[in-house]
Formats: sequence, structure tokens, C-alpha cells
Amino acid sequence: MPKRLDLSIREQKNILNLMRRCQMSSAICSLICASSNDTPGFLGVFFLIGLLENATTTHPLGDRELREVSWMPDGQSLLVSTAADKEAPIRIMKTDLTGKLLETYQIGEKQTANAETYFEQFQADGITVSPDGRYAAFFVRPNSASIAADGVGIYLLDMQQPARAEAVSGGLGYPEWFAWSPDSSKLAVIKGRGREATDNKSLAVVTASDFKVIEAGLTGFVDSWPVWSNPDAGKLYFTRGKGSTAWLGKYNPEEVMVPGQRIWERGSDGKEQPVTQGSAKTADYYPAVSPDGRQLLFVRMDGAEHGSLYVTSAGSRQETELLRHLAGDSGFYGNYLPKWIAVYWQKETKMTG
Repeated sequence: MPKRLDLSIREQKNILNLMRRCQMSSAICSLICASSNDTPGFLGVFFLIGLLENATTTHPLGDRELREVSWMPDGQSLLVSTAADKEAPIRIMKTDLTGKLLETYQIGEKQTANAETYFEQFQADGITVSPDGRYAAFFVRPNSASIAADGVGIYLLDMQQPARAEAVSGGLGYPEWFAWSPDSSKLAVIKGRGREATDNKSLAVVTASDFKVIEAGLTGFVDSWPVWSNPDAGKLYFTRGKGSTAWLGKYNPEEVMVPGQRIWERGSDGKEQPVTQGSAKTADYYPAVSPDGRQLLFVRMDGAEHGSLYVTSAGSRQETELLRHLAGDSGFYGNYLPKWIAVYWQKETKMTG
């Protein structure tokens, strides 16, 4: 059994942040957290609880404070990041589960003599690794929570030699708005600055091989929640509606924040079309595609804090209400985070014998 840790408030917050961001490996880890900064020689320590071995090991990160962690798809290695300071720029490091350093990627520049300069690049977070483990998308935040709330740099890292990391766009720091295609060839992002999630946010698709950004938004519309159809890397779903900040200063929980917002589909040919229908008094959120690509689940809001779970089938205009009276929060400036629902599809198998 894991031992109990007596942690400070700050350390508890670090643990909660890490647990929120960690992607659990089915083979190795059930818990990952940061330990005390009082440990000599360590500013970050992982405790890995093995599911198979029921073993506990410590993971040294050196003498700099941990900022972010993400599992590699193989479940045998991690990406961790440390903040920029006057000695070194932002670093993203690949390690194995024993703490052995495998690779180091440096992002941007080290801080100037004035370490309190709020506009300087400070840390990388939201690290989201492609399915093949070659690429990572992440945000680079300045040393100011207020400035970061209005937009951060969106970066792409190619971890193959020679390693390459570049800014490809800018947007809000929500890793939920990153989506890798199943074949790792494309990254869908929601770009656009301004903390209001209901305005000036548009879909873009980045080709991983050359970092080329394909603009896919429509003037006057707001996009969010990209998700790829698993069996077809060329099909992308996302939400789209007319951008609006009319709710600012007069928020009404009985009215949707983006009237008429629907789930849209973008094909490999770049053609886009809505695939859900509804009145202008409703708005659709949280698209979730079945593994075979034949069904689409989504939440239809009939108020800013109320809605129902629906399902529709590919090529069909029929929409079926599955669960009524869902309730939740509209989040920070209409970002609808955390998500109201979590969808887990059960694989259907045929009986034999």
C-alpha cells in the first residue's frame, strides 16, 4: 500500500494539478504526484505505484522545479518540463521510469536579469503527445496568470533528430482543445486570443511533418472542441456557432452562450458541414465519436447551465435524446471546463463457439 505523505498546501495543489494532467498508463501507474521540495537534492519527486509489481520508486528531477508531466504512449517513459530561469530556458525532458534522462529539448530563451518580467516565456504546460510518440503539442505561458488568461503561444515539438520546436499559433491554454489525428500526421487546435471562449476562436489544422498551419475557421464564427474520428484520420468533428460576447455583464443561465452552435464535420478534402440540427435557442457541445465512427454523442444545451445528452448516426438526420436534465457550469468565460460528461465506448465482440 502507498504510504501516507504529510504535505504542505502548496504541495497538495501541485499534486492536484499533476493528477489533473497525467494520463494514466494501464500497465504501470495508478498515481503520480509531486513530493516535498524539502527533500535534499530534489525539487520534484515522483512516486510511481506499479499496478503489476505493486512497487514504489522515486523519480529524481534534478534541482529545478517541476511544471508539467505527460506520459509517452509506450507507458515506459515520461515528458517533464521545468520553467525558465536566469540559468536556462524552458526545458522539456524525456526520462524513463527510473529517472534516467533520455533527451532534453530547450524551448525559447532563458530569463533576463529581471526574473519578474511578466511577458517573458516562463513555462510549458498542456503537453499532449501524438499517438506515435514523435510529436508533442504544448503551451508556453508567460510569468503572469492574468496575461496568460488572454492567450498563450501554441507550440509543436518534433522529438526526432534533429529536434525542432516552434510556435505554430496562439490561443487559450486548454489542452482539451488539442486533438491529434489517429495517424499522428495532423494536430487540430483552436486558435485565437482573448479570454472569452465564445468569440474570436477558430479551428486550425497543423501538419506535423512541416509545421504548416491550415486555417479552417469562418469569419464571424467561433469554434471549439476538436475531435478526430478514430477509423478515419481525415474526418474531424468540432463545434461551431456565431461568435458572441453579448452575455458579458448580463449573464442569463436560462440562455445559451452561443445560440445555434452545432457540431460540424471537416473532411480530408477540407469541406465542412454541420452534422447536428437544432433551434437557435440551443447549442451543442462535447462531441464524442464512437470507435467505429458511426455514432456521435453530444450535449445539447437549452440554457447556459442545463442540457441533454444526444446521439446521432453517420449519414442520419435523426437525433435521439439519451439522458435529460444534465446540469453543469459554463466555466471560465464560457470555456465549459471541466467537461460535464466523460464517454467510454464498450467494444462490441462477437460470440464464438
